This record gives sequence, structure tokens and C-alpha cells, in this order.
Amino acid sequence: MHIRFLFIFLALPLIAYPQEKQFRFQGQGPTQIVETSSKAIQLQERKVWLFEQEGVGFSNDFRGARLNKVVPADGSTFHLTIEAENYPVNPSPWYAFKVWSSTDKQVTLSFNYPQGRHRYFPVVSMDGKSWANLDSARFIAKSDTTIAFYNYRLLPKEASMVLDLTAGDTVWVAGQEMWTSKEVYAWMDSVGKVYKLKPKTIGKTTLGRDLKMMQVSKGRDKKVVAVISRQHPPEVTGFFAMKAFIERILKDDSLSNAFRKRYDVLNVPLMNPDGVDEGHWRHNAGGVDLNRDWEAQNQPEVKLVADYFKTYMKKRKGTMVFFMDFHSTWDDIYYTIDPSLTTNTPGLTTNWLAGIEAGIPGYYVNHRPSKVDNGVVSRNFFYRTFNTDGLVFEFGDNTSRDFLKLKGTVAAEVLMRLLLEEPGN
Repeated sequence: MHIRFLFIFLALPLIAYPQEKQFRFQGQGPTQIVETSSKAIQLQERKVWLFEQEGVGFSNDFRGARLNKVVPADGSTFHLTIEAENYPVNPSPWYAFKVWSSTDKQVTLSFNYPQGRHRYFPVVSMDGKSWANLDSARFIAKSDTTIAFYNYRLLPKEASMVLDLTAGDTVWVAGQEMWTSKEVYAWMDSVGKVYKLKPKTIGKTTLGRDLKMMQVSKGRDKKVVAVISRQHPPEVTGFFAMKAFIERILKDDSLSNAFRKRYDVLNVPLMNPDGVDEGHWRHNAGGVDLNRDWEAQNQPEVKLVADYFKTYMKKRKGTMVFFMDFHSTWDDIYYTIDPSLTTNTPGLTTNWLAGIEAGIPGYYVNHRPSKVDNGVVSRNFFYRTFNTDGLVFEFGDNTSRDFLKLKGTVAAEVLMRLLLEEPGN
């Protein structure tokens, strides 16, 4: 079986941006309070499109898919419509589908976003498990500029790709590697089996899926590190870094073993199972950005996790010393709290960032500290509730997977060393 992926790429943000400080990713502005009561969403019609005359089929009938409409233009060209779960929505236009042909055939797939732009560089798979980036030589993106500089408005509203399909093979196409609740919970189970941990269901999501957490360790010092991920469905790169972070803490060596004996580490790796499994761009099944709901806590996923940590800390009578929320965005950035604010571990984030920069030769830590004016986002809620130092840890959409693993691993090593050096340890 053979398949050749053909790509031409012109205007997506995969170019090597200038490294001068003024061109570095500047991140988002101040977080605003928004209304987070549930809103109507448009569930996809799960279906298979069979075009017998062309001999080509498409499917969105699987977990994590996003494909709303397919229209053949001619025998080898197909227009694909990609819509969000509801609007307005942040610009994270996720797509995922299967395509196949009854004969060896070259097809052109044109992406159309009625209320969006093409952001994610496609990955492909023959089995939905092993993924690879496409050859950028055969992807066409219509845009007025060749450099986006992290500006979503400069990205193309339409894009098209050419695939050489082999008869009998099914090709998976997606915006990022697919890690749905099935894969994430399988990872939790595998880690639990190796390290004798038992993932725990702390409640049900809007659509009745399990919301799970994992207690990585329970230390004698009653000091807690909290780690969450995937509030936003397409943000797979953040999950990969989080996965490496947790796996490093679980490693059987002197550093990790000493750390786990003293510290509690609590992990919620998939905050938004509904959004991930339903192929959403940004929101949960309540049509809400979960990382704007931590103050109101209108959505069950946020309330369950907030209540879990509040109950845990009360029963444990411990101290939360660090909080991390792993995300993805245009490029790597750390959203920290203002270092002038008093926390349970003064100076920890500053020393941790310096340690990461020193631990990765040639790496520049791009971070943005800010005041905590409200409890809307997770970082602010955990600071205001537990007086903990912490941050939103963002990774670029196109950061290399090896570098994601390195950053997650080094981040864990530096944090463990710093916390083991804390007074009283």
C-alpha cells in the first residue's frame, strides 16, 4: 500500500520568524470577564459522504472529527466546509476527517471556512494513531501576504491540498495529531498500571462523559502541585508537553523519587472531553470557553475541577505551591502572575523560568507576567483561591514534538529541584 501526499504551502505561520525581541510573539491582551452561561451549539451530523461517480468517500463519523459538508466540484476536486460548534469563537478552526478512493486517484481538497480562516497545518495518518506532517510542497493557501506574524486576520479563508490516494486505503487528515478521550484515558491507564496509580472519575461532563484526574503522588510534606490541560480541544501541543512533564515526575530516579515522597502532584489531563470528542474548535458542549468560566463556574467541567481541588486541599490541610495549565497558541509563551504578588512560594516562577532557560542551550524564555484582576482564567482562580504561584504554559501550534518533550521534561526537572530546596525540605 502506498500513498503520496502533495502539499503547497504559502502563508501559514510555519515560517522561521525573526528572532529579534521585537518580533517575538507578544501574546494576548488582558483577560476580560465574559458571560459563561450555556449557549446553543450546532452538533455535527455524523455521516459518510459517498460519491459513487467519482469513486471517493469521506467520513466524520468518528471521535474527534470535524467536517460539516462535502460538495464535489468535478471528478477529482471536493469542497469541504468547516464550521465551529457555535459563534463567536476564538480562531482555532479544527478539522479532522477520513477520505478514501475505490481506485488510485489524485484528489484536490478545498477547505472553506464561512466564519474562520485556515490555521492548522495538516497532519495525516493511515490508521488514526501514527501521524506525520505533510510535505509543504503541495498545499495551496490563498492569502494577501506571505508572512502572518501571528495575525489571524492575515491567514487564508480558503486553502486546498492535493492527495494521491491508493485504492483500498483510508487516509486520516487532521489539524493536529488526534488525542481524544480514548487516547488520553488509555495513557492514564497505562501510566497507572506501571506506577501503581489509579485514575479517578471526579464527575460527568455536560454530555455525560467521564472527567478524570490522576494523583501522581502524595507526599509527607502536604505540599501540592496542580496540573491541568486541554481546556481547549485543538491544543494538542500543550498536552504533549504536559505528558512529558508528568512522565518525568514519575521516572524512577533519585530526583523524582525524592520529590514524590515529599510532594502531592494532582493531574487533570483532559478538562474538556466533550469538546475534544465532538471536534470543537474551542468550547465545551455548553458552548463556552472553559478558561473564561473559573470565576462564575457555570460549566460542570470547571466546577467539578474547582470543587475537587478545594475539597482536596481542605481535607489534606496542605499548601498548594504551584499550578500549571498547559495550552497551545501561535508560539511558545508563559503567562505568569506578576512577581510582586505574594504567594506560598515567593520567587518560584522567576527561578523556574531562569532554570528552564539555562537548561535548554540557546533557548529564550518568552513570558508575560500580569496582575490578577479577576478569577476568570484558571491561573487567576488558583492564585486567588490557594495563594499559589503558577502560570498558563503555552506551546506553539507548530513546535517540534521533540522540543515539546524536551521543554516538558526540563520544566519538571527544574521544578522538582527548586521545590526540594525550599526551606523545610
